Amino acid sequence: MKDSWGPLKALAVASAVNGIGDIVLCSFLGYGIAGAAWATMVSQVVAGYMMITSLNKKGYNAYTISIPSLDDLQTIFGLAAPVFIMMMAKVAFYALIIYFATNMGTHTAAAHQVMIQTYCMCTVWGEPLSQTAQSFMPELLYGINKNLPKARMLLKSLVIVGASLGLILGIVGTSVPWLFPNIFTSDRKVIHERYYSVSTLCYFEYKERLIEKKKCF
Repeated sequence: MKDSWGPLKALAVASAVNGIGDIVLCSFLGYGIAGAAWATMVSQVVAGYMMITSLNKKGYNAYTISIPSLDDLQTIFGLAAPVFIMMMAKVAFYALIIYFATNMGTHTAAAHQVMIQTYCMCTVWGEPLSQTAQSFMPELLYGINKNLPKARMLLKSLVIVGASLGLILGIVGTSVPWLFPNIFTSDRKVIHERYYSVSTLCYFEYKERLIEKKKCF
């Protein structure tokens, strides 16, 4: 549908509802974690309703329920299976990291939480590139208006922008915890664990680059 404004509006309203709900239910009414859960649930309902309304305005009937045919199911499984496997592998990998981090003590778990949140803040910047590729690439490769030169041009642009953005975010994501450690926490033990994780990451990245250079020669 190439509609980026509908999801953006739904996300903005849902975030506002979630934030206001957290403040009211947790801070003023004292519901604690239950209040945060209720605020999240209400925000998701609001976002879903806004997405359905956006579809209805474009001529679709979002409330229509139909049973897919076997051909439709086969097409859906063919498209969804690789994505499902990739997402499950990613979730399993993160769960394994969290498991090992929590078994290494409180300070290590706290440092891991800070670093994983920094990582998530950096990776979200690549989502627009992913959405652009998913929206335009299939049409240019297999659609009615198939155009391979435009597909190559789009691919080149995505690679250049993605590589540049990844380099910048990698520098920022490494430099901020290293140079400004007190932004996230004032606990010296947590800061020390974070320094260790960043230095280890830089060391292995440096060794990987040396191996790649040796392979080139």
